[in-house]
Parts: sequence; structure tokens; C-alpha cells
Amino acid sequence: MNMKMNFVEFYVACFLLLIALIVGIILIFSKTSLFETGFLSSKIKLVKNESIPLSDEVLPENEEDSNTNIQTIKAIYLTSWSASKNSFIDYLIDIARTTEINAVVIDVKDFSGYVAYDTAVQEVEEYGAEQKRISDIDFLIEKLHAEDIYVIARITVFQDPILALARPDLAIHSKAEIDSLWLDNSGLAWIDPAAKESWDYNIAIARDVVSHGFDEVNFDYVRFPSDGDLKNMSFPFWDEKIPKPIIIREFFKHLREELSGVKISIDLFGLSTVSLNDLGVGQIIEDAFEYSDYVSPMIYPSHYADGFIGFENPAEYPYEVVKYSLEGALKKLVAYKESKETNVQLRPWLQDFDLGATYDAEMVRAQIKAVYDALGDDFNGFMLWNSWNYYTREALEPKENLKISRACIDDRCFSVELAETQEEITKGLMHRETLDQDKGMLFIFNEEKEHSFWMKNTLIPLDIIWINEDKEVVDIRKNVQPCVQEECEIFKPGNKTKYVLELNAGQSDKANIKTGDRLILK
Repeated sequence: MNMKMNFVEFYVACFLLLIALIVGIILIFSKTSLFETGFLSSKIKLVKNESIPLSDEVLPENEEDSNTNIQTIKAIYLTSWSASKNSFIDYLIDIARTTEINAVVIDVKDFSGYVAYDTAVQEVEEYGAEQKRISDIDFLIEKLHAEDIYVIARITVFQDPILALARPDLAIHSKAEIDSLWLDNSGLAWIDPAAKESWDYNIAIARDVVSHGFDEVNFDYVRFPSDGDLKNMSFPFWDEKIPKPIIIREFFKHLREELSGVKISIDLFGLSTVSLNDLGVGQIIEDAFEYSDYVSPMIYPSHYADGFIGFENPAEYPYEVVKYSLEGALKKLVAYKESKETNVQLRPWLQDFDLGATYDAEMVRAQIKAVYDALGDDFNGFMLWNSWNYYTREALEPKENLKISRACIDDRCFSVELAETQEEITKGLMHRETLDQDKGMLFIFNEEKEHSFWMKNTLIPLDIIWINEDKEVVDIRKNVQPCVQEECEIFKPGNKTKYVLELNAGQSDKANIKTGDRLILK
């Protein structure tokens, strides 16, 4: 009797398991096929406008194992599909090990509106917006951090077909058919940028990605639509009287308030660097300056109109287009910093794809050179875009050719000479009669240990700053005077160190350098 019951239970269990598997497959295909089959063309009735509660997830402080000490970001972009494949991650790691690339931008919410990993945001699951392309987001980030790769999460904001489908009360509608969603030229639905519930939805996703260890959150499509039948748009929240830039600026402000302590970058149209208006989409670069850490204009030469700065085909002149655009952006940033204290930096997107011209290594490198030439001491990196995620390695500086030229602590940067060989370390700054106020010498040792210094034959009073292997300041000796005696005092840090930075006496106080601060090499 017991044996018969066990067989019955076994077959029942198998049957139920089979039913669950079939239902699961149906659900998966029903979600993934929605976007591909143009589901947004059908009419969707309005739903009740209910509030979206913010996630209860507590926003963490920057963790010690975060790669926030990497300041000069040189990134490539990966879709979430690419980030889900071991072959692409190995490709990224190989590029980072052999070239100047030290960062990656990964889609966590792309143009489809899907969130690409298992998120704790309740609304994402409720709206059917979760598509677990990246199976283990924590493992991925840990793997990239182990390679000293800075990891940026990219979130597409107002272009969001999934949220528009789940919450059409937040979406832009067609005036001609008010119950139908408005679609752009790509057949994609948009959220009304004035719909504040959608702001909090995206912020909840940003909070979640930070909790998983992303170093920065990059926000794209933070604007009104730019293509499609723009006269046919009906907005449920925007009254079409308040200027568009005010709406976008308020969103920027809300991001900064809700994501305090998080590094934020904002993507803008490339023309925002030189335009005197909002380009019809609400983007004004100064508004982004106020509320972000990095402003990332998309300076793709192929995207500039024929005749821009006199070029019949701007795509054929990557150096000139990028340099002109960034010089315009830098002028705006310098003027802005004269009126407001801010540490915001420019870090542009560059083109590594063929459009308007063939972008070989010379064309890609010309853009990178233009960024250096236009920004000078304000250079803070770049990001390369290729939608297929294959990049022109020959355009990138080989790792062994990289040379540190600046050392930064607490946002104060110094041009430095390097002392790496035993001869350079022994000589140091001896016999120098002068040292410019914004310059110094950085000693880089092969081994982390207690490295002692003295002032024998040194003619300039110095501040000596000891820094460990984790690039953390562990000791400072201020206003150390030249030694004119035969026997000179030996200064020991009391901790193991990998780097020592020598500056003019008084510079450490002027820059407010203290133990625990981080060294950033550029």
C-alpha cells in the first residue's frame, strides 16, 4: 500500500512539474516577444493613476572595495546581452589588461525598458520589466573589480516601452488616437518627462544597482523625444507651457537629492556643448553641471549635420569636430565654475563605429587626441561607443606605454615627475633650487615596506606624504627643512608604503590633504 501511494505521488509530482515548466516557457516567450512583434501598435486603455512607492532599499555608502580611486575613466560600452556572455567579459578583461581602457559601461536598463538582472525593486517585477540576461550581477562586478575595472551602470530613462505598457497613464500618447501610445521613428514608446513617478522608478533601479557594487550610474535619454511625429504628442503631466529645460533640470535635481553620495553621469546630445538653447529636447549643459559628477556629451562626428563648422561631411573630420565641441563645453564649464563651486567634470562619448565615414584606428585615435588637446589639465577620460561592442584595439594606447603625469589627492592635482628606478629614487629632488607650486615628485617603489627619507642635499622645504599599496595616505610630514649638517634626520612613516609624494612645504595644508585620503593617478 505504501509503495503504491509513493508511485502515485511521484507521477503527480512529475505532472505538476511539467505543467509549471510549460507555463514558465509561455511566460518567458510572451515577455520577450512583446517588443519584437511591435506590441505597442495596439490601443491601450488608460489605467488609474496610482502612486509608485519607492524601494525600501537603503542606499549604501561607497564601500572600501569599490574602484572609486580610478579617476580618469577610459571606458567601453557593453550591452547587457554582451555582459551576460563569458566570451565578451574575457574580451573586455583582455582589453583592460593590455590597453589604456580601465572601465566599462553596462546596460542595466536599455531602450527596451527591460532591467537586465534579478533586481530587488518591487515595481520592476510588478510591471514585468525584469529580464534576467545577466544571471549573477554580483559575481560579474566582483570579477571586474578584481581586474581593477571601474563599472558603470547605464539606465535609459524616458524612452521606456515596458513602463509605458505597464503604466500608460505615465506615457506620452497620440493626439490622433488618445488611447494609443505615441511612438517615435523606431516604434518605441516614451514616458512623459514630467511624470515624477517615473523619476522615482528609475531612482529605485539606480539605488539597487549601487547596492550591488556598481561604481557609478549613467543616465541616458534624459530628454523629450527628438524624432517621430512630434506634433502628435499628448502629455498627461507636462502642460506644454512650462519650458522643457525646467522639467529636465528638476529631474537632474531630484536625482542628486535622492542619490546623495553616488557618482552620477548624464549623457547629453553632442550639440549641447556649443548650443545656446535646449535643442528642442530640454537639454542645457549647465543644468547637468549643477547636479552630476560627470557630464558626457555624445560627440559622435557622424551625428552632426552637414555643414557643421564648415565641413560638408563632419564624420570625415573627427579631430576637428570633437575638439571644437569640447572647447565649447569647457568654456561653458569654466564660466559655470566661476559662479558655483563644483567638482563636475567633462567625460565625452566618442565614436567607434562606421557611419558617414570608415572609422579605423586613425579616425578613432584622432577623437581621443582631440579630447586631450581640448581639455588639457581638465582631461578626465572618455567613453567609446559601438553598439556591436567590438572596439578598435589599435586606436588604444598599449598599457606599457602609459605614463603617469598627475597625482591627485582630495581633488587637488599636481603635475609630477616620476622616480621609479633606483637611481631616480636615490637622487630625488636633491640639488633642486626651485619647484613650482603645482608640481611635485612621486616615488613609486617595487615593494611595499617602510620607506625612509632624509633631506640630505635637498635645498627646498618639503611636505612628504606616504601612501600605501591601496593608494591611501598613511602619514604626512609637513614643512620638512633642508639638512645642512653631516648627519641628517631620517623620517620614517611607521607604516608600509608603496608611494611617496613630495610637494612644496605648505601644499598639503593648502590642499587639505590628510591621512585616509586617496591617491588618484592620471
